[in-house]
Amino acid sequence: MQPRYFAKSLKRPVFVVGFNNSGKSSAVLALSRLAGLSIYPGEGNGELWFRGHFPWISSNVSVAPIWVAPNEFIRSVKDTNGHAFERARAQLGAYQWLTGGGNPLNDSGMLAALAPDITSTFPDAKFIHFNPRWSVSELYHRAA
Repeated sequence: MQPRYFAKSLKRPVFVVGFNNSGKSSAVLALSRLAGLSIYPGEGNGELWFRGHFPWISSNVSVAPIWVAPNEFIRSVKDTNGHAFERARAQLGAYQWLTGGGNPLNDSGMLAALAPDITSTFPDAKFIHFNPRWSVSELYHRAA
């Protein structure tokens, strides 16, 4: 099958956006037990969002890593990928197909910097902006 097929077939992905070490991963684990959600493997998913920049140590980019120069790193990612995330959409669509059609849930703390750009490629996506003061129930209802 062609990547275009998976990109077009992707339905209602869920992106969890928040800071690391804030309890976000525990909330994602709790959300994973809800019917209809399928957790995309791995936290961060640099291969989806930071293509050509991740892992930084083995990349050919001349920009400092995200933890040293976040604005420059994100600008480089956007310039390199043309603000388009069609490959990520196709990859998540293939994952959704392989796992039986549940909404793919992607957990990436670094995604917050790209969220405004990602919304154009994922217009039907739900974003959960993690706030550790909210309960898991509130997180789910805000995403629904």
